[in-house]
Amino acid sequence: MASLIDQFKGIVPAARALWAGNKPGGITSQSFPVQIRRVRQDIGKWRQALDQAEAVFYPQRTLLLNIYADTLLDAHLTSVVTSRKINVLGKPFKLVDGAGQENPKLTKLLMRPWFRQACEAALDSKFYGHSLMEFDTPVDGEFHQVALVDRQYVFPEAGLVRTMPGMVVGTDYRHDPQFAPWVLEVGGPRELGLLCKAAPLVIWKNLVMGAWADFTEMFGTPYRALTGDFDDKLLDKYNQMMADMGQAAYGIFPAGADFKFVTPAAGNEKVYDAYIERVNSELSKLILGQTMTTDSGSSRSQGEVHERVADAYTRDDATWLSEWVNETLLPFLLVHGYAVAGYEFKFDDTESLSKSEQFAIVQGIMKDSGYQVSKKYLEETFGVVLEDKPAPVVVPPPCLPGKPQGTPAPTQPATASLSSKISALYAHACPRCAGMVGDVQAATGDEGKLNKLAERLIKAIHSGDLYNGTIDQPLYHYLRAHLEDAVQLGFGVADANVRGYLLANVQKFSGFKTAAVQRAMGEKLTDAKGNIRPFADFRADALEVNQQYNVDYLRTEYNQAIASSQMAAKWSEFGANSPIRYDTVGDDHVREEHAALDGITRPKDDPFWDGHYPPLDWNCRCSATELDEEATATPDHELPGLPEAAEGFRENVGKTGQIFGADHPYFSMSAHEARRIEQQL
Repeated sequence: MASLIDQFKGIVPAARALWAGNKPGGITSQSFPVQIRRVRQDIGKWRQALDQAEAVFYPQRTLLLNIYADTLLDAHLTSVVTSRKINVLGKPFKLVDGAGQENPKLTKLLMRPWFRQACEAALDSKFYGHSLMEFDTPVDGEFHQVALVDRQYVFPEAGLVRTMPGMVVGTDYRHDPQFAPWVLEVGGPRELGLLCKAAPLVIWKNLVMGAWADFTEMFGTPYRALTGDFDDKLLDKYNQMMADMGQAAYGIFPAGADFKFVTPAAGNEKVYDAYIERVNSELSKLILGQTMTTDSGSSRSQGEVHERVADAYTRDDATWLSEWVNETLLPFLLVHGYAVAGYEFKFDDTESLSKSEQFAIVQGIMKDSGYQVSKKYLEETFGVVLEDKPAPVVVPPPCLPGKPQGTPAPTQPATASLSSKISALYAHACPRCAGMVGDVQAATGDEGKLNKLAERLIKAIHSGDLYNGTIDQPLYHYLRAHLEDAVQLGFGVADANVRGYLLANVQKFSGFKTAAVQRAMGEKLTDAKGNIRPFADFRADALEVNQQYNVDYLRTEYNQAIASSQMAAKWSEFGANSPIRYDTVGDDHVREEHAALDGITRPKDDPFWDGHYPPLDWNCRCSATELDEEATATPDHELPGLPEAAEGFRENVGKTGQIFGADHPYFSMSAHEARRIEQQL
């Protein structure tokens, strides 16, 4: 039997105008509006709603949809659902013929709000189980609006749109000739979607958050108690007095009453936080298949694995949506006059290269392979008009000794003193330790993204678009994100207050580092006479600055942030009276000055740790260990003469929360300049 769409194709030419003229106000125009029921949800209500939705003879999903509405109020769930959808909806697409050639005109016909709305409604079926959308009458041969039919009124098991939720009668949207030509449905009639699995997680999370709120209200502010013998008049007076003193709870007790306020054990509040984090993690895995694209991870390698999982989900969703468009939406559009016969919808997954990236490839081909790139290709690719190459210039022989030889070529200014200071400072790390930092060593970020940021910054500096004293915000946020990632990676789950100090420090450091990068690039902008250098010459030198500061230096700074954060986390977990022992890794790469400290044991409150708590230098691998209180401390007479930490490392990061101290060369500027930078962070 021919499909409904095939039947419509036969009558479309004669009936399209009739449809447009007789199309009613909408399939829900006769429905009565019903408000979503917002009630406190619990697992019992979810099970009851699930039983009704899965009933064999009369399934009813109204209660489940009410739970879905409450579930999507959760911020984390909304975030991951939105992320999964925009990963597909943001991809470029095209309509191609059988030979794979794009038809730009047809592609443009789908670059309309209604098409995105239809694709979003289709993707929503993965979360709700089913979507029914209704198209408006075409204007000038094109659709301009598509509306999602409220799921409360849709009875997909029977193919009905009901007048009110719960009714067993309604409009047969699959066969009614007034409506069938204008509606499309996505998803199976019995499917309930991913929100069915997410709902209990969010319900449990909300219960825990409510309990946490009660815990905070009860124990966050001290109680007030008033004790004595009072008559009714005084009792009323004192009750009013206590009520007027603030919002904290209070009690009035008769003399001799045994009133005790039992406070919970320290750390009990972390139970709530850990539970909520676990639920968020489960929601991320349910919707995205992984956690690290939304939550902080523990290593770059794990992050890459999770990113591959996220890409796999995106590819699968894109394939699924492409199949729906090609098998359902395009035939529907063909019925309504779109000339899409013989064409296929495809997402455009070809790599998009910027002009500068394409030019770099051209340069590499001509330089390294010996091949020449055609003039036609250069003109078409870069939109320029090339003239014939000029004849080579004949260089005259050198002048005789003593004769003037013209104006000497301008020389580049000397290497910036700031770069020299940084290079000397980071070179102070033991050369034997280079590359030996083990788990501390980590990459500094996305090379492709950094290259794009650098190209953008170089153009802005050369064109004068970056005002004096203004830091480049995209580069600042890139540096800040990676150093904050290092702090999170090193700090783990210890004291949140200390973590806040560490994050504030790398935030400030990132801003001043950005300013340093701009100054270093700015020194390459002019020649010895103060003239602006050609862009190609300036760009080459500025890219070297980018490599030096944002790759080489940043790698050392990233390692330092991890190591310092790890040691700050340890310090916050040491007992107040515990003996602490200095430990090296004990291999052949340990610096002599650090080996001299190996095994030194002193109490936590001893001043020794103010200047000898690791890390004591760049790429230092030393650590500290908490011992039992019975451990023997190193005698006082053995402490004098011990090596000092390197300059800039003579503070205890566990006490100060400062990974990068104020003596770092990035901070070397006037107070006025420093204030301007801090105002932009």
